[in-house]
Amino acid sequence: MLIYGKAVDEQGKPYYLVKNSWGQMGDYKGTWYMSRDYMKLNTTYLFLNRNALPKAFRMQLLR
Repeated sequence: MLIYGKAVDEQGKPYYLVKNSWGQMGDYKGTWYMSRDYMKLNTTYLFLNRNALPKAFRMQLLR
């Protein structure tokens, strides 16, 4: 899945535009709207500076 944008409904509730990996299915041609609340409850965020990884491991990732 690819999160590629943001939207807001008429009540001001924020959503993320998500492209699925199933192709162009559904009314929105493979795009769906994920509420911010759903995102908070069902996803994991991981941000890591690559320099925090051991150099040998970092080099393996670059292959």
